[in-house]
Amino acid sequence: DWTDKVDALSAAASAMLETDDMETLREQFEPFTQATEALLVTFHAGQLGPIYKVHCPMAFDDEGADWLDSREEVHNPYFGEMMYSCGYVTDTLAE
Repeated sequence: DWTDKVDALSAAASAMLETDDMETLREQFEPFTQATEALLVTFHAGQLGPIYKVHCPMAFDDEGADWLDSREEVHNPYFGEMMYSCGYVTDTLAE
């Protein structure tokens, strides 16, 4: 049900807005990404242009985490300047 996906995105965004701590913000970014991806897939968001799913294998003590980006180049939000180019594109959600 798409309303559940909207609720999940809203909850993830709210959790991100409730913190000023960068580490906590990065932890909340993964569920935000998952909820956004679910909505993009549900609504076949191809008209948005290219949307890449990018994976950082080292995030969260090597558990890994994904993010969505309009750029194919890696700009890692989990490590920032420390490892800005760590990661690789795993999928293209929209063309």
